[in-house]
Amino acid sequence: MKIFSKKFTLFWLLLGILVVWFFAKDNNTIQNVEEKVLATVSPVQVKGLDPAQVGDRYSATEVAKVYEGLLEYHYLKRPLTLAPNLAAAMPTVSEDGLTYTFKLKQGVKFHDNACFSNGKGRELTAEDFVYTIKRVADPKLNAPIFYLLAEKIQGLDAWRKKQVDAPKVDYTAAIAGVK
Repeated sequence: MKIFSKKFTLFWLLLGILVVWFFAKDNNTIQNVEEKVLATVSPVQVKGLDPAQVGDRYSATEVAKVYEGLLEYHYLKRPLTLAPNLAAAMPTVSEDGLTYTFKLKQGVKFHDNACFSNGKGRELTAEDFVYTIKRVADPKLNAPIFYLLAEKIQGLDAWRKKQVDAPKVDYTAAIAGVK
């Protein structure tokens, strides 16, 4: 005994497609590219998008969608291997294994934003990476990922200790191992 005819099933299938299309076409976050919204799905609450403040896997996954690093994992190779991202090539390593020298890709620019002069994004520089390392080491930010850099970069721990009692962290102070 046949409960539904082919026409009846086709009708409900088409109606379902129309309903999905109607709600999808009305979604302004997808269609309005002027709106600055990152729509994403995560199984847990994301703690933030500040790279220096992220210490969990899920937030780090979302941060990686917004920020890029010098290197990234080659997504097709197993076992995982590193590949240049904002670096022009893999770093050169000194004979003693203590100095890594990165050359940056040329022409990489920040997005236009009011924080830049005239609102135009400027080209990425090595100083941007120095600043990022200092932010992670900033004792007032208490970055949960500082342990990854602690005791690994010459002068970084001393710089951090010096900033603990300072009224304001001095991001212009040099660090021997970061240039």
